Amino acid sequence: TISNWKLANIGIVKETADIIYSDENVIIRHKMNERVVMSFSPVLAEIISQGLEDGAFDVEYPGDTAEMIMHFSNAMSEMQAAPFKRLGEDPLVLELILRGAKLYLAAIERILGAPAGSVFSIDRDLVQEFERALRERELRKDAE
Repeated sequence: TISNWKLANIGIVKETADIIYSDENVIIRHKMNERVVMSFSPVLAEIISQGLEDGAFDVEYPGDTAEMIMHFSNAMSEMQAAPFKRLGEDPLVLELILRGAKLYLAAIERILGAPAGSVFSIDRDLVQEFERALRERELRKDAE
């Protein structure tokens, strides 16, 4: 659902990413990231606790694990921001984004003690749809 919304609103997503991930906004981005960690860690901790009860996850400290995953997610967003800004301009960027996402997902599964491929997967077609949407957006902007 989130991906579909982002595709339908690719202009907003791109402009927001350009603003948030600009050097001038590093302090506000840091504050936003901290707020995200504080807001979502308790929810994720509940999910992890449920996964522990169900036997899907194997972690010792659900709360700390949730906080670590949220910090890791913020770091991954930082890493993926620069390539995302170039998506549609350089054909190698798609592979860079996919590789980073796969590494991130594998790390999350290991942190949770979950089997490989069990948490969620990255879809090459979805990333290519983002690339197409960004290209079409740029063509529309050039035509104006």
